Amino acid sequence: MTRYRDDEYDRNQLADRLTWPSVIDFLSIDSECSFVEIAMPDSMLGKKLMDTDLKKKYGLWVIGVKDAMTGKLTMFPDADFKFATDQMILFVGKEKDVRRFREQT
Repeated sequence: MTRYRDDEYDRNQLADRLTWPSVIDFLSIDSECSFVEIAMPDSMLGKKLMDTDLKKKYGLWVIGVKDAMTGKLTMFPDADFKFATDQMILFVGKEKDVRRFREQT
């Protein structure tokens, strides 16, 4: 029975990756939470972290922002961090919140 649940979980993850092409990396922590690295959504470009309300709106914690050109990683960016092109955002959150974010961005 456990194997069936694992197979179903793996299928759901694969479906998420195929339908959300901006996902660069995805790591499940458990059946509810994941680390997700995505290309910076256009809706966040030029905004400060505090203006995105990712935690309040979606329950997502930004743990890093990586510059795709230089490879520089900013861990735990502060509220004044401004998002730009060629960046990837790494966050952690519950699967349901990640899906909600995906649907609204």
